[in-house]
Amino acid sequence: MSEPKRIGETIAGSGSLPERWEDWDFLDLCNDHAMTYKTAPAIKWNCPDCGKMEMTNAVLVAVSPFAICDECLVIRKRAEEGQSAEVIALEEKIDNAIPPLYLATDPERLPWKQLQEVLAWSVPTDKTKRKGLWILGETRTGKTRTLCLLLQELIKQGHQVRTFFHGSFGDELMEVMRSDKSFRAWKREITSADLLVIDDLFSFKMTERVEASIFEILDERIAYYRPTLVTTQLTAKDAKKRFQSLKRCEAFFARIKEFFVSVSTEVPKQDKMKV
Repeated sequence: MSEPKRIGETIAGSGSLPERWEDWDFLDLCNDHAMTYKTAPAIKWNCPDCGKMEMTNAVLVAVSPFAICDECLVIRKRAEEGQSAEVIALEEKIDNAIPPLYLATDPERLPWKQLQEVLAWSVPTDKTKRKGLWILGETRTGKTRTLCLLLQELIKQGHQVRTFFHGSFGDELMEVMRSDKSFRAWKREITSADLLVIDDLFSFKMTERVEASIFEILDERIAYYRPTLVTTQLTAKDAKKRFQSLKRCEAFFARIKEFFVSVSTEVPKQDKMKV
């Protein structure tokens, strides 16, 4: 019988490592000092838990035939820690909707009055009474952090949210506008979302078509009683200098006044707290 393989032993001579990638095992991988496994082809691999398909190095598939994807690994770890599938799924929804920075927000470091006003916002059962939320204020006044605390509660209540942070709404809008077909599909997705969240609205360049598209999206969501939650630094007075069409600007903010609950934020006065 041949000597058993040992981790760390020097590989010498041709044929010391399996020629076929299917024949590799864990010790072969450990002893592959030249990292020849990287020359193996990439093959289709399906996670045994969720079925997600990825292209993975063939040797790694042979060595770890029962491996699972990173997402499923997290789920298993949480399950071992005693978390139910429902709790895990809820945490994933929150993680996917809100940037990690804002998940660590300490409510006590936010201005109390504006926090209560924002958290008081809800989605009424009566669709005709649904209004959006418009949070206006200067930078570093806690607009986004306060909104994210509300979002966590809304997601826990079962609401589906579509979120855009750090001006990404404008970036996506200008990207899809290059194709009428892409824009129509994107617009249908945005207007049909249960709750639409736009952080830092108007932080991007306002062209004639951009402002017209924003107006159309907002107007359609209002018509179907689908709330939109917005943070912005732009007042109605400032907007008149940014909008290409004064009439559209006036019509836009008339709808904000009628169909949104407005909350104004201020710079914290207590010891100049950072938010």
